Amino acid sequence: MRFESGMLVKLNQFKYTPIIILISKIVVREISEHLKNNIKKTKENLENDLKDCSKDLMISEEIIFQVKETLLPKSNDEDLINKKIENFLDKTGSQIIYVNDYNPLDKVLTNYFEKKPPFSQKKKAEFPDALALVSLEKWAEKHNQKILAISTDQDWLDYASNSEYIDCNDNLGIFFNEYQKYHHQQNQIAIEFCKQLTQVFLGGDIENTLKELIKENIRDEILNLDLFPTANSSHRYEVESTEGATK
Repeated sequence: MRFESGMLVKLNQFKYTPIIILISKIVVREISEHLKNNIKKTKENLENDLKDCSKDLMISEEIIFQVKETLLPKSNDEDLINKKIENFLDKTGSQIIYVNDYNPLDKVLTNYFEKKPPFSQKKKAEFPDALALVSLEKWAEKHNQKILAISTDQDWLDYASNSEYIDCNDNLGIFFNEYQKYHHQQNQIAIEFCKQLTQVFLGGDIENTLKELIKENIRDEILNLDLFPTANSSHRYEVESTEGATK
């Protein structure tokens, strides 16, 4: 896993946008383990390569030692891992979701005994995934927002297919493509609005025309809204449609 290149570095563009990047604390721990293994492997490869240089190229042990001192970080592995993760969180504006904040255990145990995703037949030990999913879902429910999870795990995809608050995609690249289309569309709307605004000022009757233009754009935005009503009641209730008008 590399934060400095590939798809992950593209997440930096969302820091100052309405899009919130959520990462479960459980996933952060899993990332730490991946980074720990990568660092260990890199150090081992470096040690072996330097030994080969000493033997094959007849480089003195003193020079090999100097190279090793230059290349290997002075901080310990844990500090290095924490720094890499903190840099990623800062650059992307990511928010960590702590499992204990959302008390997901009741639902996790229910899913476990009923063998619902992510507890498929071959994955009865998926408690970390289950805790991550349920805490993310509870965050979304609390904030009345929809979450797009990115995972190639089939149980994540299955869980999301039955969730009101989580959608799941197995390809981060597809998300970026869809976002670029949306971003382009929003830019076109802004450009068109500026053109209309320019015509208003050039037309003379600024006050009345500007009011109508603003009302028209507000109406368009309202029509494009997806509203999801929520309610709490001890009795059965149904959602009724209603209409409104802007004045």
